[in-house]
Amino acid sequence: SHDSKLAMKAVNPFTSQISPKLVCATFLILSSVKCLLIPTYRSTDFDVHRNWLAITRHLPLSEWYFDDVGGTTVHTLDYPPLFAFFEWGLSNNFITDLLLEKGWLDERCLELLPDNDNEPSDRCVRFQRATVILSDVLLFLGAYLAPVSLGGVYSASINNGCGRRSHPWVTVLLIVTNPGLILLDHVHFQYNGMLLGVLLISISFIIWGTQLISAKVTVNRTTDRSNSSDEAIELRSSGLFELLGAGAFAILMAMKHLYLMLAPLYLFYLLRHHCFVARRRGDYFNYS
Repeated sequence: SHDSKLAMKAVNPFTSQISPKLVCATFLILSSVKCLLIPTYRSTDFDVHRNWLAITRHLPLSEWYFDDVGGTTVHTLDYPPLFAFFEWGLSNNFITDLLLEKGWLDERCLELLPDNDNEPSDRCVRFQRATVILSDVLLFLGAYLAPVSLGGVYSASINNGCGRRSHPWVTVLLIVTNPGLILLDHVHFQYNGMLLGVLLISISFIIWGTQLISAKVTVNRTTDRSNSSDEAIELRSSGLFELLGAGAFAILMAMKHLYLMLAPLYLFYLLRHHCFVARRRGDYFNYS
C-alpha cells in the first residue's frame, strides 16, 4: 500500500548522500600525501613486518610462529593467523614476483635477516609503505559504509521531528584524515587503518540489520497489521546483514587480538536477536 511504502521510505537503511566517485577521488589525493611520508621516520615495527614478510615467503606454515632466525631476531610472528596470511599474500603474489624480477624490489627485503643486519633499502621501504597505502582501501570502504548505514536512522529521526540533519561527508573526512591514524600507519608503520575499516564495515552491517527490523515494525504499525499486544516480531529480514557483520568481526579478531575486547558487545547483541523472541507489550518489548 501507499502507506507502507512511505513507512519503508522513512527508515530506508540504504539511503546515501555520499558520492562514491568523491570518496575515490579523496583516496587518490590522500594517497598522494601519504607518498610524501615514505622517507620519514619509521619505528622498529617496520622491521617486524619486514621479517613477517620473509617468514611467510620462505618458511612452511608449521614454522611461522616458531622461527626466530636461529635466535638472532626478536621480531617473531605474534599476530593471529589471518594477519599472518595477509602477510603471506603480500609476499607471495605475482606483483611482488614481478617487482623482484624487474629489480624494482631487492631480494634482501624478503630475506630472513638477524636484527643486527636488517637495514632495508630504499626500494624495500617504498614497497612496504605502498602496502599500507593500498590497504587503506578498506578504511575508505568502512568510512563510506558507516554514514550510509546510519542514513536511515537520521532520516527517521528527522521525519519524526527529533533529529538534526546529518552531514555524512564530514563523517567520512573525519575518519580518513585522522592525523593520529596517519602518523601511526604511514610514519610509525602499522596497518591500523585497514583494521579500523573492517570494524566499520562490521558495524555498518549490524546497523543495517537493526534498521530492517525497525522498517518491518514500522510497516506493520502503519498498515494496522500489529494490533496484538503479544505479537512476535520476525527477525529473519535482518539475519543476513547481522551474519555479515558477525563474520566481518570474526575476521577482524583473527587479524588482531586486541579487538577481542569488543566481542562481548557482539555476543550479547546477537544472543538477544537470534536466541530470544521479541514480543511487544504496549510501548515496550520483552525478550524471552
